Amino acid sequence: MRHTTIVRRSSAQTVAQLREELFSHILRSGMTAASIEQRRSWLDETMGYLAGRYGVEPGPLLDEVRRSAERFSHL
Repeated sequence: MRHTTIVRRSSAQTVAQLREELFSHILRSGMTAASIEQRRSWLDETMGYLAGRYGVEPGPLLDEVRRSAERFSHL
């Protein structure tokens, strides 16, 4: 029988990890060299993907991460 350990994280930890991964994606993707429309589209898709990956529901925490990413990528 295989044992599985479930790690429960607080919302703050989850959002911090999501933010870290998002900023890493921004830096590696080169999206900051794209047009504003392309950056917005990329950010929409990436935020949706990461929210699902981390199980974060839309709300103030996710909005805060998005605003940070928009400032970072000059949107």
